[in-house]
Amino acid sequence: MPHRVRCDSCGTENDLSAAVPGQAATCQNCGAAIQVPGAGPVPSNQAGPLGTVKAVAILNIVAGGLGLLWGLLMLIEAVAGATGMLPHERGDPPLALMVLICLVMLALAVAGGIFVLFAGVKLLQRKPGARKLAFAAGIVNCAGVIWACCAGVLTLPVGIFTLIVLSREDVKRLVE
Repeated sequence: MPHRVRCDSCGTENDLSAAVPGQAATCQNCGAAIQVPGAGPVPSNQAGPLGTVKAVAILNIVAGGLGLLWGLLMLIEAVAGATGMLPHERGDPPLALMVLICLVMLALAVAGGIFVLFAGVKLLQRKPGARKLAFAAGIVNCAGVIWACCAGVLTLPVGIFTLIVLSREDVKRLVE
């Protein structure tokens, strides 16, 4: 008699008639641990690749928000520089150059932030092509160190984690 149990991670119904009561089984779709009736609780460190993908998606959404926040700070600095509110001493770079640099940083931060945020949302929804989009977002997060200083330093670990997770075979099968 088939024994079907729904996976808590992805919702797929799994046939566990061959599973041994008292042991954990693995979801046929996402690889998460499923508690076989009669088994003890499943250890929380066996969430499977779906939980890891969700974590990557959420981290990318946060990183995208940080990029947008950094862009807002650059906008404030550009406005302050253009209106003469920033102190300017002899020997400093020309004020116009400083404002231009702020505007370029603003454009990069906003474009990168929107892209990373969008990729995180698509990955969370597991849309077609989301893995490739999020992989590119991981690269943008890593490159953020170059153009976004403080925010980039915070997004570098997110970028590295994203690239590592999305390179795993079990994640490729789940998200592609």
